[in-house]
Amino acid sequence: MSQIRNLQIYCSCGKKNLFQQVCLNKSCRATNRVYCLKCDKRNEHFTCQYNVKDEEGLIQFFEDIGKKMEIYILNLQESLRKIVEGFNELTKTLRNKCQYNKQRLQELNEQDLKNIIDQIFQFQDEFEKGLEEEMQNCSKNMLIKLNNWIDELRTKSKNLGEDIIIQRNTLYRDKLQEQKIQRARTLKQKIQRAQKLKEEIEKQKRIINEKTQQLFFKQATYQDQENQIDDRYIEYHPSHDPNLKRNRIKKEKEAQLGRPIMEILIEFIPDPTIFNRDPNITTIQNKFKIFSIELNQKAFEKNIITIEKIQIPNDYTVKHQYYWTCIRTLKPIVFSQLKDVYLMKRADSFQDEVYILKMPIGGQPYKSMNEAMKDCRSHLISKRYMQKFIEELNDKGCNTPPIKYQDLLILQEDEKSFFIAERFFEGEFIEFNNKYGYINDNTEKINALSQVFTYYTYFKSDFNYLICNVQGVGYNFTDPSINTIGGDFDDNDFGAEGQMGFLINYEYYKDKFKEYLKILDIYE
Repeated sequence: MSQIRNLQIYCSCGKKNLFQQVCLNKSCRATNRVYCLKCDKRNEHFTCQYNVKDEEGLIQFFEDIGKKMEIYILNLQESLRKIVEGFNELTKTLRNKCQYNKQRLQELNEQDLKNIIDQIFQFQDEFEKGLEEEMQNCSKNMLIKLNNWIDELRTKSKNLGEDIIIQRNTLYRDKLQEQKIQRARTLKQKIQRAQKLKEEIEKQKRIINEKTQQLFFKQATYQDQENQIDDRYIEYHPSHDPNLKRNRIKKEKEAQLGRPIMEILIEFIPDPTIFNRDPNITTIQNKFKIFSIELNQKAFEKNIITIEKIQIPNDYTVKHQYYWTCIRTLKPIVFSQLKDVYLMKRADSFQDEVYILKMPIGGQPYKSMNEAMKDCRSHLISKRYMQKFIEELNDKGCNTPPIKYQDLLILQEDEKSFFIAERFFEGEFIEFNNKYGYINDNTEKINALSQVFTYYTYFKSDFNYLICNVQGVGYNFTDPSINTIGGDFDDNDFGAEGQMGFLINYEYYKDKFKEYLKILDIYE
């Protein structure tokens, strides 16, 4: 097992090896005191072998020196304290001997007054000039010696510092050059990948158009293939209504083309608020323990550049709110590559509030609270970011619409059964941008704010990540994604390729957003 190194000090042999031994012989006259085991100069320390230490010994050596120096400083401070005490006693005696106020004079008789006046004249003649001159000479000599010591110590420290800087510049010059070359290569590769990604997106658009046309001309053949479709996704009443069958097939095809879940749901469910009255949809009843969940503000601000350091569950607040009896669809209404999506509403409420209920693909709920919280991360980070974005614009006099990411709920059915839920909002679902780099060319204010929001997150994170898949109904946004530079935040993270896809298209539209970029003090 390799030892963890505390000191990143390199040997001067030029082989880029960390030092492994150091000579602490006081009389050593070798060129270097630290060296690696492959260094040719280690033979210079053959006579010092009993004073050769490893990294731990070097650290202990300086700790011992530090303790001795503290004792030395304490002794100097004690000497200074005694000198100050002597001066204080001297000044006290001088005041007592020569300073008389009215009260003290009132206490004297004629003979006492005569004696004191004679003593003051004698002190002035014999002691005053001599004492003052001697004290000034002592102070002057002491200051000269102190300044000499300070100058000598500073000179040695300066020379040592210059030597260290020269040595480090020599050791790291090649390393820095290699880093510059590597950065240039990486940037070139990113640009190439982004160009390929853009070409691939255009290719996929063409394929989607072709498939859409094929679907249009082959609707008749889909009826014969219906029995081959997996009925796990949507369960309809076995009425064999050809319109229902065609709609079901179209839903599945649309989902496979990667369209947003909410968009498909809004388009193909006529009225989600009355899903429980639809005879073609089977529902079941569940009892849930309802929890709210939020990302702590301090944790968000502390890790705004490095969101991967946000900890589950420590950096989140989960609160038990209610117990609900709910009705939900037995099987998914729509689905994606990662989630099964159900409709749900409260059975114990007169309100027609409908919720989107999510669980991992495959029909199995989350097995723990922490597992469900992990799938809430991107949404909750985006929620905090949107609050920060809107507040900053409003603080600078910009009248911004109340855009927000919806509140999330975690529903617990039992100890090993958890779901994620959010409110369903009726209305037109709009996708402003996505994780592949698409940017909506809508001219409305909310679209401009959405694109600026994505670039704002990229800028505020020191270009480590950006929030995309900005989409929703009205001012209620949902289902964001985060593309990080490493591409490993979660399964929706398209990494640097996704970032470059957005930035390439953003470059085309950015003149439309200059007003907001200027307000937010965002440079390019």
